[in-house]
Amino acid sequence: MTVQNIIDDARAKLGDTVSPYQWLDAYFFTPINDGIRELAARFPHCLYVSAVTTALPSDITAVGNTVLIIDAFRNRLVDLVVSQLMREDKMQQQAAPQ
Repeated sequence: MTVQNIIDDARAKLGDTVSPYQWLDAYFFTPINDGIRELAARFPHCLYVSAVTTALPSDITAVGNTVLIIDAFRNRLVDLVVSQLMREDKMQQQAAPQ
């Protein structure tokens, strides 16, 4: 799966499916990277492992990058991404002057 697949799934859960989007694609990169690290720490078997993969995948930086987790963990990653974006959005709203 690609980063764009995760972004599309997260947008659907967030109700952010019509352009102009509330969150630009680049806003998803940090939550996706954080989610991959969290899943790998909790469920080491979630990573797609090949003969040459020996550590955590490098951070994603573009929508076309491959997300190296197995498909069974796709929804968990999407949920982590959505919750982080919602948390950050709530903090920004609270910090905004009234």
